[in-house]
Amino acid sequence: LARPLDSEALRQAVPASAKRVVALEHVRRAATGWGPLFFDLALVPWEHRPILLNGVSSSAGLDTLTGEQLEAINAHVLALASPTHFDAAAVAGIPEDAGVPAASEDEPNEAATVGAYGQLLRDVFGSRLRVANACESRSIWGNGGRGESTPEFGFGRVAAASQERSRLVAAVTALLRDVSVPLSRPLHAALAEWLGARDNPAVASASAAAQISDLLKAEAGNSPALEGVLGLSAHFAAQSDWLVGGDAWAYDVGGSGVHHVLSSGLNVNMLLVDTAEDPAAVQRGGARKKDVGLYAMNYGSAYVASVAVYASYAQVLQALAEADAFPGPAVVVAYLPRAASPIGVLQQSKRAVDEGAWPLYRWDPRHDPGSFQLDSEKLRRELADFLKRDSALAAVARATPKLSAAIAPVSVEARAGDRLARKARGDVDALMSGLAVSGPPLLVLFASDGGNGEEAARRLARSGRRRGMTVRCMAMDEYDFEELAYERTVVIAVSTAGQGEIPTAGRDFLKALLATAANLSETSFAVFGLGDSHYWP
Repeated sequence: LARPLDSEALRQAVPASAKRVVALEHVRRAATGWGPLFFDLALVPWEHRPILLNGVSSSAGLDTLTGEQLEAINAHVLALASPTHFDAAAVAGIPEDAGVPAASEDEPNEAATVGAYGQLLRDVFGSRLRVANACESRSIWGNGGRGESTPEFGFGRVAAASQERSRLVAAVTALLRDVSVPLSRPLHAALAEWLGARDNPAVASASAAAQISDLLKAEAGNSPALEGVLGLSAHFAAQSDWLVGGDAWAYDVGGSGVHHVLSSGLNVNMLLVDTAEDPAAVQRGGARKKDVGLYAMNYGSAYVASVAVYASYAQVLQALAEADAFPGPAVVVAYLPRAASPIGVLQQSKRAVDEGAWPLYRWDPRHDPGSFQLDSEKLRRELADFLKRDSALAAVARATPKLSAAIAPVSVEARAGDRLARKARGDVDALMSGLAVSGPPLLVLFASDGGNGEEAARRLARSGRRRGMTVRCMAMDEYDFEELAYERTVVIAVSTAGQGEIPTAGRDFLKALLATAANLSETSFAVFGLGDSHYWP
């Protein structure tokens, strides 16, 4: 249809006696629950305005409705008394995959994994691919979807399949150890080979699984143990399990499913497609977007990759293969921006990668050192140039140690003078406190960039003084660390900063604490950590 439609022609085409007008629309990807034809009907200057209804569906079966399906929609419409929209395919009883070619054995889950990344998954893994959640285009593009599209649902399916395969491994192990069960030599050899390399796709392939199943069927009547193994034969083939979702999983509700997958330790892969035009944006409405890649790397036990198919095709293939081979959870965060044309998608992808808004990287915790690989060519060159300049400055400093005061390190004399000055201030405070009260001593230290940690420390100090304690309160870097071993009670109030870094006013104290060999067994201490409602992870 050519749009916008002629409002006057629409008004004349609808009888004046009509009480309800229904717009049935096949929309491939709706930005809202309403279709474009409905908005054209809403602009018609009706003499007697009817109730406008909108039946929208992404199912191709809506294009060829039968008489019975039209009757079902008509009965549903007659029960509606106010303008609304509904899923026309569900009302008419049309399956969601109607009109979509059935997936062949070489292209499993074709209806579910649409788009460039779905095609890559099918090409790379073929019949081994098993997408455990319903990842139709509406869920990938973050416009909602059924419960089956959530990571929790898919993770439950993967966990169930993993348990069934564990039962199969236990049954095959017991069968091979039981000498009383009559096994033919071909079956015994096939089961032993599978058991030794069951996670190797080349050995536990679909054809090998079919061969083992045929051998089991021929001998299943010889023993109940053989029948038990035959009942679990669907799990002989090594599958590549994937959960596919959109950037909605990077927010609080979807992030809980990501957390469950990462903390489970199961061999399951996640592909998260980010479709934002600006991938660096962290806000959508009132929600805060998380960096799923950084969150997964903080676990330290998951493979993580950031890819963009229109920026580096080879890197995407390598990341998918490495994620599949990793024996544990793997997260691949993929970029596919919304754009009006394929050229726009290509341009936006290249721009985001080159500007650093979407860095390409791979992180494999098994490789230490060298677990992190930066694949963005431009960023890698800029980083190499920066490190080269840093190395050149370090060489200059070693060759000419007498630099300006702003560059040169603090001299030993200066550090000794600062230490004596802090000690003098501490002695004066101790003297004045001793003249006033004689309670037990308490040292309160704080480090805060925004002031919250300092305010908490001041409140603790005031509370201690009211209880008759001799209290000293100061910033962590103002305190002489060499005196810490002589303190009896220490309270430290620290606010979080950045991605878990200690605030600026406490970095020198932390470095000294990590490097000290002093005996602090006689020092009692407590740490009061302050967080932030937007702090993550």
